[in-house]
Amino acid sequence: MANYEPATADLPPFSSVVRLSRGVSRISRNSHAQARKKQAAHSNIANGTFRPARRLASSLLAIFLALVVTSSALAQSCQPYTSPHQRIGFNVAPDNGYDIADYDAARLGAGWYHNYGVRLSPYRPGGIRYHQMVRASIDRSNLDQVLASKIRNNPGSLWILGNEPDRYGQDGQTPAQYAAFYHDLYTYIRTIDPTSRIAVAGIVQPTPIRLRYLDMVLSSYAQQFGGPMPVEIWDIHNFILPEECGWGASIPPGLEGYRNEAVPCPPTLDDHGDLNIFKAQIRTFRQWMKDRGYRNTPLIVSEYGILLSKYHGYDHPRVRDYMTGTFDFMLNATDTQLGYSADGNRLVQEFAWFSLNYWEFDINTYFGLNGNLFDHDSAQITPLGLDFAAYTQAKTLRTIDLTITDFQPSLTTVAVNTPVTFETTFSNQGGIAAENVTLQLWDGAPFTSGTLAATTAPIPQVLTGCDDIQRHQQHWTPTTPGLHTIYGVLAASNQQYEIDQDNNVVALAIQVVGATPTLTATPTPVTTAPTATPTLGATAPTATPTLVATAPTATPTATPAVSVTPTAMPATEATATVDPQQTTTLTIMTSDGAKVRVT
Repeated sequence: MANYEPATADLPPFSSVVRLSRGVSRISRNSHAQARKKQAAHSNIANGTFRPARRLASSLLAIFLALVVTSSALAQSCQPYTSPHQRIGFNVAPDNGYDIADYDAARLGAGWYHNYGVRLSPYRPGGIRYHQMVRASIDRSNLDQVLASKIRNNPGSLWILGNEPDRYGQDGQTPAQYAAFYHDLYTYIRTIDPTSRIAVAGIVQPTPIRLRYLDMVLSSYAQQFGGPMPVEIWDIHNFILPEECGWGASIPPGLEGYRNEAVPCPPTLDDHGDLNIFKAQIRTFRQWMKDRGYRNTPLIVSEYGILLSKYHGYDHPRVRDYMTGTFDFMLNATDTQLGYSADGNRLVQEFAWFSLNYWEFDINTYFGLNGNLFDHDSAQITPLGLDFAAYTQAKTLRTIDLTITDFQPSLTTVAVNTPVTFETTFSNQGGIAAENVTLQLWDGAPFTSGTLAATTAPIPQVLTGCDDIQRHQQHWTPTTPGLHTIYGVLAASNQQYEIDQDNNVVALAIQVVGATPTLTATPTPVTTAPTATPTLGATAPTATPTLVATAPTATPTATPAVSVTPTAMPATEATATVDPQQTTTLTIMTSDGAKVRVT
């Protein structure tokens, strides 16, 4: 796993008597009808009028009447953002071994985070989602050892490939180097987990010289690998920094010849927190995407914020207003010509504030930044953290929507005492994590006349959206023949927030037949040879072949050998006397009119 490497650019001076700081040290669904239904349910929950038990009973009755629900009827795509707060995230600074678990991060109510690295088992306080990030320093010759298990343990995760490759002090790669890095990691991750989602590394800011950097990445990829670079998700950072100055973002690696395109030193520091510039940069990047054929591609802003301290003019009220203003813009801004059409033409799909816990600027040490939501060392929430929490709380739909999307048995017709395996796929399409979720398998009507056949251990959390698709296998062995209706039932400890009980339950019909019989024939050898071929009747001979519907052959218990050629209807008994030394063919008429030939 790559370690975070702080940037080295300087902050600007904030007075003539204070020297430059030690460094920036920055880490660097539904249809309208469904939406109205869920919003109404959310209102009912808030008003205390929601009645989950009654709805569950009606759901079971509806499924019982329908009897069979096919997998095609269940299939649906997951919705990535079922509550506005799920789009809002933050960055965790992992310096000195700190992680999200060291802070009361659930209090913030954010939808996602990243910590500039990868995790085998990420912390998810409060049901927050985690985005993996692979850094350029990873040993690409040893990915099986350093990355494979993390990919397999987190199916469907979003992987950001790199962090600020356009900046020395972060990943610091030329366009050709980043293109090769992206190719190798994209191919490796997608081979192991075809359901993974992969994003390009965020550049520092979408300025002309850095858009040129991305153009050179795309061109180099095509030259090196003979085809266009596969991009599923674009990712940028959206700081407002100078590039050709004594402080700021600097010139991207390999683009020293394009210094004339760099952002010069600003006349004042006001640009750094200018909301209009922030909005313009987002629109500029969306235009760049459209011009290169990527309009219908998601865009995330995985890092941005205010880096300059209160000594530079950015006190708490100013930072708060900037933060909430950017939140409002990115949650709501749409454009029918530039936006992502699959998301209501929104310009931005999700975004993350810098930072959860980086050190606040200290005038005595000239070290630190601004915008932290918790104090790094004391782990106490800051006034800005309280502002963040208040904003997300107002944007959170406190709903769960456990949804079975697939329910497949290994067999639909089976003999008694033959095990059947059911594979169930489900997700949570609500606004918050479902807690202590169980999947139960019932033979017959659940909770009433049915029998509980299997249940999972409680799943502590089922996260929202596409990041936590659950797949489970359960087994049932029938002991009685007949038509059995098998139900899959989901439940959670916070079931009071469930907004759609109908998709918590599914049923399938399984036909169970009796034990498979065998066909035998038992001739009785005698010394008298018959002279005629008898038919069934009162004077029938004494050989007794027994025929069974599903048996293709018969196994005699004595010589001579007896073979049976019918395919099999139930037969009445008949006997015949034959000479053991003589070959004789008997034709027997069964009670249903079938003819059986015995040799």
